[in-house]
Amino acid sequence: MSKTKLFILSVFFFVAYQGNAQIDLGIRFQTGLQNQQQTESTYLVGANKSVDYRLEFQNISNTQSVGAFSQINFGWLYLQPEVLYTRYDVNFLIEDFKSEKVGSAIYTENYQQIDIPINAGLRYNNFRIGGGPVFQLVQELNSELADLRDIELTPRNINAGFQGGIGFDWKILHFDIKYQRNFASVSDHISFGASSTKLKTTTSTLQFGIAMALGSEK
Repeated sequence: MSKTKLFILSVFFFVAYQGNAQIDLGIRFQTGLQNQQQTESTYLVGANKSVDYRLEFQNISNTQSVGAFSQINFGWLYLQPEVLYTRYDVNFLIEDFKSEKVGSAIYTENYQQIDIPINAGLRYNNFRIGGGPVFQLVQELNSELADLRDIELTPRNINAGFQGGIGFDWKILHFDIKYQRNFASVSDHISFGASSTKLKTTTSTLQFGIAMALGSEK
């Protein structure tokens, strides 16, 4: 395990067991609906100034997540760290100008990552409103783009974003609706020759989650 992953997990468990607070621990299930409505494209130019590809971002699949949940309540305040395993696909349309085949094709990237959202905010009765950072630890990236000549993939081990939303707690169930925006673009990890791609699209997701507390501590 890298030092970055160990540090984040250590913070998570340290916070969960500190202070005079009500702590709920359990499991969480979540689905995310992607908000991208428009495509974006760019041309990949080789060293001899010839255009080799047209790269077009198409869409991102809905995300599916499952993992560990905690909620620490300090009266009117709450802290909600989570560790979630998340999967989703990113689709690109590629037009290869140097290929003998005429036309374009869809290439898919499959992401498997660990998401660590750390939300905090205000609570009143059973309602919550808050936000905070989310860290994404990429565990595996399977990309069909790797099969294309001269395209290199250098995914980051860790990405980040921000999310905010509302929640409602009822007995052992915790419901959340959150909006998440990632900082990195969909093509930050893709380069052609010595040049990186110039797509600026970043992902945003409307997330619906439910958590079940399996135990609580004071």
